[in-house]
Amino acid sequence: MMKFSRIIALLTISIIAAGCAQEVDELLPEPQPARKAISCGISGVAGLSSRTLVTNANLQTLCAAGTGTESIGLWGEFVNAGTRTKIFDAEPLTYGPKAQDTNPYNQWNYPSETRYWNSGLVYDFRACFPQDLMTNLMEQMGATNFQGSINTKNVQDDILVGATQVNTQTSPLPDVVDIELQHIFAAIRFQVKAAEGYTPSADEGVVACWLQNQGTTDDLFSRAGYLLHTGNETPEIQWTPYYSVFEELYRWEYPTGVNFDDDEPHSLYVPNGTNEGELYTRNDSWIMVIPQTVKAGSLKFFYKMKHTDDKVFSVTIPAITYQPGVQYNYILEIRGASATISLTIQDWNKLDASYDVEL
Repeated sequence: MMKFSRIIALLTISIIAAGCAQEVDELLPEPQPARKAISCGISGVAGLSSRTLVTNANLQTLCAAGTGTESIGLWGEFVNAGTRTKIFDAEPLTYGPKAQDTNPYNQWNYPSETRYWNSGLVYDFRACFPQDLMTNLMEQMGATNFQGSINTKNVQDDILVGATQVNTQTSPLPDVVDIELQHIFAAIRFQVKAAEGYTPSADEGVVACWLQNQGTTDDLFSRAGYLLHTGNETPEIQWTPYYSVFEELYRWEYPTGVNFDDDEPHSLYVPNGTNEGELYTRNDSWIMVIPQTVKAGSLKFFYKMKHTDDKVFSVTIPAITYQPGVQYNYILEIRGASATISLTIQDWNKLDASYDVEL
């Protein structure tokens, strides 16, 4: 059963025409006669359940104006004659249906006075979700970059960021400008099944598992990193991993065990309402990890079986580079005391928009 608390599909914030304004002259140069106001909506990406993203009831509830627990943060600046002026500074985008307007794209709003587009300016926009979590983590947030440290031992929440630039010096005033929000983490998951031709006993279940570094300090997998999100015309997520340790990483335990068979892989996680395996439970067995390169022989997956007392088994994670916004699903095919590991990879964005993780 999937849990519905936080969206983990690719989103796009659309800036579209609507509304009227006060105090505009203090914020922008003399407005053009045919100026267009800036208001906010959410759309998806063509072919990736875009309408589902717009009308996603869970996201609407999380960001509902006045009652929601989350918002999408928006930063904005314009450049005029080399001088930068803020127009949005951590502005919360919230959901609130408007009278006489049933278009779901037009029902995402910022609460302050309306801002206007003007010709002859360069606009930079940056956004994140969820706003509160990101603002607590980042050392610097603004229309041109986000930067700060994140430790995935403590942060197992999906975070999305995005940015874009609009140049009204060379283009007409836009009806819409899109900010694609992208996942800052990679996600990995471990599943188990019986090897072909092997029938496990009824008590042959996995009761604990964890990742652990091997080798030298130069080759270690890092659970923490420094995030730098730069660029507006061509946004880029950059990570500098650090704080590598030899201790167990993302450990999970479930005393009654996860049994398996040769039919389909079983995810190593426990149901809601238990105290074991918190990291796996919160995200339906997906672990958020810092994007980085895993060198050959430097990282192992360890596990215990409930019928072998305290004996520990392990498989080596093959060399790989984890990319932001990508899911890596490892399948362990177990045959008694031995196991082989295989991997499937897919873009996070291709998942259905209703696939969410818990707060």
